[in-house]
Amino acid sequence: MFRDKNDLELKEIWFLKRTPIILGLICLLGLSLRMYFFAPDIPLTLDALGYFWYANDMSILGHMPNYSASNNGWPVFLSVFFSIFHFDNPLQYMILQKSVSVSLSVLTVVPVYLLCTRFFPKSYSILGSLFFVIEPHVIQNSLFGITEPLSILLSITALFFFLSKNDRLVFLSFGIIALSTLVRTENLFVFFGFCISYIIRYKYSRRSILKFCLAVSIFILVLSP
Repeated sequence: MFRDKNDLELKEIWFLKRTPIILGLICLLGLSLRMYFFAPDIPLTLDALGYFWYANDMSILGHMPNYSASNNGWPVFLSVFFSIFHFDNPLQYMILQKSVSVSLSVLTVVPVYLLCTRFFPKSYSILGSLFFVIEPHVIQNSLFGITEPLSILLSITALFFFLSKNDRLVFLSFGIIALSTLVRTENLFVFFGFCISYIIRYKYSRRSILKFCLAVSIFILVLSP
């Protein structure tokens, strides 16, 4: 009996020491699945095309265009890559947009794993990352060059920090969820969820109210520009 228990502990230790390698393999699997369905010859359409032109204009002008756009956090982020890489063909920039989207979707494996460790043993958290990266809808949305991959990455990271016992990380989570709200306006509801959870978690006290006001102020300051 003790021998079996020791064997299980040794296997778990062996598994945990190789967690970075396993996560790397999961990322490689997720990337392979996405590249299999990747269609470089198909141009962007609908919302993705609007984000493309906004990012393109911003990379050329060096500042935000005069016209407004909803969910402009994604094209603002994308404009950084458009400024770094220089192509002659607009289709190549569209491929870059899709590639950035795919990369963000694959990188989300790491915060998903970290978030799962808040609730499950590390060995099971690996499965959470695996299930996420092979989920068909997640794969599909990562190929369109739209806001979802960046929005999911920021939201999951914010939730991981919010569940921390470190006050600084909790405050940081409000800043990150503000960035995700710039990417997708719907994430404003996540902010409201954070507020309710914060009040329930820390209950009523003068100190908790001051901290809550500070957290909300961080959210507003990040969101205001």
